[in-house]
Amino acid sequence: MKNIDKVKKKIKLVKSKIKDNEEMIYLLRKENSSLFGKFLKYSSELQKLEGVKR
Repeated sequence: MKNIDKVKKKIKLVKSKIKDNEEMIYLLRKENSSLFGKFLKYSSELQKLEGVKR
């Protein structure tokens, strides 16, 4: 019976860790999306400035 409880605790711990990791992945994707938007904005701005130089 003790072994069953140990295994159940381990399973619960692993599930919790998976959930935490999924949340972290979601937040990182959200941040990357925002950063990519800024990258596109600055790239466009740079192209306009370089176009003015020529």
